[in-house]
Parts: sequence; structure tokens; C-alpha cells
Amino acid sequence: MALAAITSAFLLTGCQKDLYDPNYDGNAIISGIPDSFNWSTISSVNLTVNVNDQYNGEYYYTVEVYDNNPLFNTNAKLLTKGVAKKGEAYASAFSIPQNLTTLYIQQTSPTGNREVKMLTITSGSLTCDFSTAVSVKSSSATTRSIATKAETFIYTTYTEPAKATVIGSTNHIIATGGTYIVDKDYTGDITFPGEGNATLYIKGTWTNTASSFTLQGGMNIIVLNGGEIATNTDLSITGSSNPSIVVMPGGKFNDPNNKNIAINFDTNGTIINQGTFNIQKLTLPSSASLHNNGTMSMDELIINSANTVVNDNILTAGKMDLTNGTITNNSEMIINGDVTTNGTNINNSGSFTATNMSLGGGIITNNCKIVISNKLSTSMQKPTLNMGSGSWLQAKELNVGSLEANMNSASIFYISDIATFSNNTSFNGTGDAYALLKMKSVVISGNWDLLSYNGKLKVEADNHDSHYTLNSGATISKLNEAEITIPSTPCTDGNTPGGKTPSNPTFPIVINTNSYYTYTMEDQWPYYGDYDMNDIVVTITPQYKTDNKGYVEEMTIIAKLKAIGATKSLGAAFQLDKVAANNVTNVIYSPTSTDKSVFEVTGTNVEKDQALAVIPLFDNAHSFLGSSGITNTSTGSQSIPVKTVEVTITFNKKTVIKDNLDVKYLNFFIVTDKQKTNRTEIHLAGYNPTDKVNASLFGTGNDSSSSTTKYISKSNLVWGMVIPDDFSYPVENTSILTAYPDFKPWAVSGGTTNTDWYNSSKADSQYIYK
Repeated sequence: MALAAITSAFLLTGCQKDLYDPNYDGNAIISGIPDSFNWSTISSVNLTVNVNDQYNGEYYYTVEVYDNNPLFNTNAKLLTKGVAKKGEAYASAFSIPQNLTTLYIQQTSPTGNREVKMLTITSGSLTCDFSTAVSVKSSSATTRSIATKAETFIYTTYTEPAKATVIGSTNHIIATGGTYIVDKDYTGDITFPGEGNATLYIKGTWTNTASSFTLQGGMNIIVLNGGEIATNTDLSITGSSNPSIVVMPGGKFNDPNNKNIAINFDTNGTIINQGTFNIQKLTLPSSASLHNNGTMSMDELIINSANTVVNDNILTAGKMDLTNGTITNNSEMIINGDVTTNGTNINNSGSFTATNMSLGGGIITNNCKIVISNKLSTSMQKPTLNMGSGSWLQAKELNVGSLEANMNSASIFYISDIATFSNNTSFNGTGDAYALLKMKSVVISGNWDLLSYNGKLKVEADNHDSHYTLNSGATISKLNEAEITIPSTPCTDGNTPGGKTPSNPTFPIVINTNSYYTYTMEDQWPYYGDYDMNDIVVTITPQYKTDNKGYVEEMTIIAKLKAIGATKSLGAAFQLDKVAANNVTNVIYSPTSTDKSVFEVTGTNVEKDQALAVIPLFDNAHSFLGSSGITNTSTGSQSIPVKTVEVTITFNKKTVIKDNLDVKYLNFFIVTDKQKTNRTEIHLAGYNPTDKVNASLFGTGNDSSSSTTKYISKSNLVWGMVIPDDFSYPVENTSILTAYPDFKPWAVSGGTTNTDWYNSSKADSQYIYK
């Protein structure tokens, strides 16, 4: 049997003569149509889905397949549905629109949690696997810092020198090469040598009275245990050519309530703190470095060039302005304001907090916990974020110019409010187990797929714009629905999925597809007609009820009779090409649409004397619609409201699988001569007639049917089609080529281009019936 959804040959322009003359042999206006073209607008897919069974086969999971993401698109069309569990994959062969390139597979767990994967249609056989284990039972984050420190620095221990000049008088001058000590309390200025190369130890308290001083090359200030440097005035300290300031455990550099010291190392130099260090501003240009293993507080930190800042204990700052250089946090870094970076690398193996953080390039490596209380933003310079196993990054808002985020196993990136993306961004799950990306709302300001989720990554969002992709195993869910459990540790708040108490889905499974298929027919076979393809227009939506093995208990065809572009009486029916007539137990109509004038039926309401199940829709279309003559095809014709009939078919138990009731096996046809037997039937190309057809008509007129392919013309044209949409049909006497300009290139290409020609957006609206 040929593929279903055979599109018809709407290949002639409007009427030039009386095309209802059965002897009319019109000429097709399209040439060069490939002989192998089957006029199909749909394709078949064989899909296997393995679910992520967390209950060892105790419960079934629900599997649904859509043409778009049902979590965020209310117009997503359900294509098929079933159940699966461990050891029982869901497998189905079903029809899709030929222009569809991506499937969205939704797994619903026994707790009601939903996860969606995207699957690119690359062939007729596809597999979707949710089954990779995602529960993380342990983490290396067991202390304040994760695993090992990002950078190890050896802190030297300094003690009181055996020999040093005591500073005890006012305004003391230090000489080059000397060793000095403030062993008690001293208030006054100290003048440091221009050549440097001297060492000053602070054992007591030095209260500075100068407004500024300069530390030159090799000048060292060492605050010993119990020592203190204070100032009773605002103080500016400059340094060049590798000076150093060292504060030992128990030492103090300035009072925490009096941050009136600014330090600016204009070349290289070193600050090492193991005690208490409080300043107003620290500027580290060139290759100066800061190592903190005590408690350090400043209002502002500015670095430029290849600087190194390492925090091994507690560092607090009002804000940070960072250009190049490297910031390493192995313990606790608290920024009460903003952090701005430009090419800076940040390595975090502890707790890093800030109000706002703006990243301009650079590499951010997070092995423990980063919390931004307000906004995290990135520039177009595309910084790289590397998240270690079991790490956590949180912000209220995310504003991304560009970003590459690599997330290892069990890492969590959490945006509690809105995330906005304006350029190419990728989130990559790089571990052996899944990472988790949680965002309340995602806004994408672009009309291309600029956001990609890749690898072993679970994404959660309550709202999400389009223009994104899910690749290589990534899934997306609503908030708190991803099936991933991550224990909390000092480095992560962890994750526990929500959901109800686990249970099986309700059987039978109700498959209420919202997919539309429109049949549009010409009624002059075996001769050409006027090819406006509106002699009868019927749109259906199939629905099913299945058991846990995929057997159909009941099928409902919701059929809308939209138009009759003919004056003759027309009957219509479906032959179920994969169902024997005796496997149907009943057919119920709501409302009644048949009168048995064409289709004589058995006690189960299938047509008599047929091997296959033939399900009448109506014996007389005009009678069912309540009209006469041409109806709903032109402004001059009758205008009657569309009428719907629901045809419910029940089957013998465990005899009919859903795949055999797919739309490609719904053999729609019309009867044009009111005969009960030996009748004129018009089917879609490639479909076989019923047992009651007048077979003598094959090969007459314009028909060129063969023993293998029926209802094809001598010019490779056809008389009927099914379109996978609620099709907007042409007005009376208007060629499909005029109404749908993309139809001709589609036909000439053999269906390889312009595959969405039938979308209403492609139509010339003046030639569409409204």
C-alpha cells in the first residue's frame, strides 16, 4: 500500500468549460512531475522509547509524542501515546507531517513528573532513551571547601628578630638594609627608604600620623602576633618594585571600624594576611598578589593585569572591579556589592557571594558554592563557566550576552526568577551523571536557536521561550519535576523532585490527539474535474483508548464536514485497512449521520459483505449537512455551519493494536453514484478500493491504475488527498496552484521542497474560502 496522506493533483486552473462533463479530458498544466512521486504529505516513523524507571518495573510511565514542547506550547499536537516501564519499552509506528523535523517525547513518571526530550528526525527508525541513571548518592563536598584547594600557597611563619633597631621616638627614618621593630606602642611617622631593602617588624602598636608613605623595592612590613598597625588619619600607601606587607596570626592591620587606608601597588608586590586586615581600598595592578588566610575586609578591590588573589579564609569586600588576573577562593569570599570582571579567571572552591556579578570573558571555575543575590550577567565576550561535581551556582536573575557553561555530575545552576538570553549560549552536561539547570522563566531575544542544552543535563523552567535545542540526552521539565535527586552538602542545597505518591496511570489510556487531517476530494473520477479540490472537504481528529500493551479498546473519529463543492449526492466512509470486519464489535454515531441508502450495515454497524471493516461516515453529505447543491465553497453558494459527527468504534479485546489504526491505514473514500454495490469509489492514490467497487472503471478515462497502485492518472495525478492540518481550501473554480503558490514547486520537486505548502500562511488569502 502506498503511503497515506496522498496529496491530490490540484493541477488544473479554474474552469474553462463544463468540467462536470464526464467526457472532459483536461490537460494538466504541470509537467515534469517525477514518476516515483507519491504525493504524500506525511511520513511514517518507528519510535522506541526507554523510560527512566526508578521503581524497578512496579509502575508504568506514560509516554507521549508531540510536534512541539507540550510544557510550554499549548498548541503542541499529540501524535501518539502509550506506556512503558523497565523491560517494556514503548514502541510505535505512526504518521507525522512530512515537513516535521523534530519530535518532542514526554515521559510522565508514576509521581506525575514530566520530562521532555527533543529528537531530530534523521530516519524512519528512532530511539529515545530516558533510562540513564541520574540519582547522585554521594558528593565530595563534605567540608567547607570541596576536595582540595584550587591553589596551594605556603604561608611563612615570622617571629621577632634576634637583632633589630627599636623604633620608639617620633618620626623615625628607616635606612636601606636595616632591620627595625616597633616593640611597644609608637605614634608618629616612619619614613621608608627610597631604595627599599629593609624590614620593619610590628610587635606593639604603631599608630601612623602621616597621610601617605611609599614602600619601595624589597621593603617589608611584618605585623607579628599581637602587633597592630593603626592610623589616626586617612592614609594612602603606595608600593613599587616588589614590597610586601605581612600580617601574622594574631596581628592586626587597622581597626575594622576605621577603614581609612588605601593601598596601591603600582607594579608588583605582595600582601599576605593571616591575622586581621581592614582597609578602604586595595589596588593591585601589574603582577602584585594578595594571599589571605585570616580575616580581611575592604570596601573595594581593584586588580589589573596578571594579578593573583588567593583567599584561604574569610575575605569581605564592598565591590570588586577586576581586569584580567586570577581570583582564587578556597574558603569564604563575601562581596556585599557588585563584582565586575573583564577577562578575569575566578576559581572557587569555597563559598563566594555577591550582590551582582558581571562577567566579561574569562573562565569561572566553581567547585563549591556561588550565590549572587540579585543579577548575574555576561557580555558578548563569552565567558566560560565550569561547574565541578556537586557544585552550586545561584542568582535571582540571569542576563546572558553569551556564555558557555560546562556542568559536571550533580552540579546545580539555579536562577530563582528570570533568565534572558540574547546571543549564542550553551549549557553542557559533561559528567557521568546528570547536572541540573533550574530557571523560573526563560526569555530568548532572537529568532534563531541561540540557546542549546547538551549532554547529561536536566533543565527545569516554568516558562520557556522557543528558539532552543535539547541535544545528546538533555531533558527539560517544569520546576521541581526533573527526576534527579542530589543530596545537600555544604557546597550545594541539593535537589529533591516533587510529585505525588507513585501510582500507575489510569487504564485504558485515553489518547485525545489534537492533530487534524483534512481530506479534500474531486468527484469526477475516472475523469479529471475542475481541481479546486473542494467537492467534499472533511477534517478528522482520531482518538483512542488502549490497554497497557497498546491494544485498542475503542477509537473515536471526530469528523467535521466542512464543504460540498458538488451538486451530486456523495457518500463517505473509512475502510480500516488493517482491521477485519469481524473484529469490530460496535459503531456508535453522535449524532446519527447515516441513513443506509448507500452503506448497508451489519448489527455492529460496519458495512455488510466486506472483508475489512468499512465504517460509514454519511450516505448523503448534503442530507447530513442540511444543504442542497454547492455548499461552503464560494460567496454565491450556500453557507452552512460546519457539522461534526463523532464515530466511536469498539473492537474485540486484544485484536487491534493502535499502530494498525494510524491515519495511514484509515482508507478514506467517497461514493459518487449512490450505488450500494458495483459502485464508483474514489480513494486516495495508492489505496485499494473496497470489495464493492465497480472495478471495470479502472484504466478508463484519465485513470491509469495498475494492479499495485490504484487511483493514479495517466499524468501521474490523483483525485484525493489528506493534509495533516485543518486545511483552508480554495474557493470554487480556483486552482490549487493559484490558492497555494508553493504547491507547484513542491509537486515538481517530487515533494522534496516546499513541504509546508499547505500552511495557511503560505496561501493567497483572496482565493481561500472563509
